[in-house]
Order: sequence, then structure tokens, then C-alpha cells
Amino acid sequence: MGNQKKPKVAGNVIKSKTFAKRKIKVGKTLKKTNATDSSFTTKSVVILKQFADSTTEPVSHRGLTLKDLNTQIGHSGFNFRKDAVLGMKQLLADNPELIVNHLYDIVSSVGRLLIDDNFASNKAASGNLRALFKLLFSVPEKAMSTPFPILKSHIRISLTHKKLPVRIFGLSILNMMMESYPGLCRQSLDLRESFLSLMQSQKRPSDTILVSNSISLFKSVYETPEQRKTIVRTDEMQLSISQLTLTKLSTTLPDFDRFRFSVFDSDYEKVKNPIDSSFLEDILGQ
Repeated sequence: MGNQKKPKVAGNVIKSKTFAKRKIKVGKTLKKTNATDSSFTTKSVVILKQFADSTTEPVSHRGLTLKDLNTQIGHSGFNFRKDAVLGMKQLLADNPELIVNHLYDIVSSVGRLLIDDNFASNKAASGNLRALFKLLFSVPEKAMSTPFPILKSHIRISLTHKKLPVRIFGLSILNMMMESYPGLCRQSLDLRESFLSLMQSQKRPSDTILVSNSISLFKSVYETPEQRKTIVRTDEMQLSISQLTLTKLSTTLPDFDRFRFSVFDSDYEKVKNPIDSSFLEDILGQ
């Protein structure tokens, strides 16, 4: 500008001051030349799956493990239980090896849904639960023998439930069980008695197709010649004509495994007076 002094020029070189005074903005202070700046900046580097475990458990579409689903089945909210059944069905269908490895835990959690009237009354929910039982019933009979007493107990309770949809659903699962595990059902005389009690009572479902299929499966399991011998009690009597007396000598009951213990069986499945199943023919004829 007009009053600024121009630097002196010697040839083509512009002479500058060695110690030029720095201009400081208003409100700023000049840092000391001997001060050490200890501040630093960092940058985060994110590596995808850097902590991923190679042995991660299989999960459902919603990222839940089998343990999580077992816990969610016991939730008080019906929607949570319904979603858990759907997730478990998908998880076990994709990973069938989980069924045998965790069969006892699965049956313990899923079995109680047999007496859940919300499932029995909801067509979609009962369909998913029935499909889940179909997956469980794909395991060999030997594998099912361990959780069978628990499952059988829930089915027996469902057959005597006060609500008709629960009894119908329980009977449909019993049909699947008799078809998949006739040997286990044949050894469970208390299950036989529960079925016959339902058929005799006024609580019997009015669905003729379901009842007809149930009776047919029941007869194929329990009405074999060998089984008739095991469920009939034999009393040996002695008749004295001279003294006009009749004395019982012995009683033969069905053979039971007296060393088998289950908290669900009050008397190791002992049936003293088995129900006569001949009335089933009358039901089929109706």
C-alpha cells in the first residue's frame, strides 16, 4: 500500500529479516518455544469377526441359540412362546444333530405346551408345534426312551384337560407317538388307561376322523395277541366240593420292571384292573 516499506533488493535476491516478529491475533497467546506438546490422535481399526469363535453354536434366523429358545418357551407371553416354537422348528430342521444331543431338554420344555390352551386354540401355533413334535419323533426309539416318561405325563394330562381344544391336540400328538414309538407306548399301560378313559367319557372329541384314527392306532399297539396275555390278570382258584369252599391260590399280574423309577409314575405303571377295550368297536360303529 502507500505507506508500506518495500524490502531492499540486491540484484534478484530479496533481503528478509532474520528474526521476523510474528503477528498474534487478538485474544490469542503465543506458545512458548520450549513447551512440549504431549497431545496425540488415535484411529480405530475395526476387523470384522476379529473375536469370532470357530465353535459358535447354531442359531435361529433371529440369532437365538437352542438354550435361548428353551428359555423363551417358558415365557409368560404367548407371542414369545409362539415365536420360540417357530424358531426352534427352523433351528432343528436346519441342524437335526441337535435333536439327539439335546432331546431331554427339548422335550422337557416343549412338552408343557401340550396343555397350553393358547396353542391348542390357535391354528397357526398348533400347526408349528405339531411340526416340531414331528421333528422330535424322528429320533430312534432308544433315544426317545429317556425323555419318554416326561412326554407321556404331559400327554396324559392333556387328555383329561377341561378344554376341548387341548384334548383334541393332545390326542393328535398321541397318535403321532403311537405311530412312531409303538414299543414304548405298549409298555406304558397307564397311557393305555388314559386313552380308554377319554374314549369312555363325555369329554371324547366329536371329530370322528380323529377318533377313528386314534382307535385304529391304539388297537395296532395294544390289541396284539402278546399284549392281551400281558394285561390280563390270572387268578388260580381251588374248589372244594366236599367243603363247599373256593380258595384263591395265586394271582398272576403283568410283568413290570420293578427297578424302573419315574417321578411321574406313582406305582411303576402298575394296573390292577385294566379297562376292557371292547367298547371301542361300538364307537367305530357309530
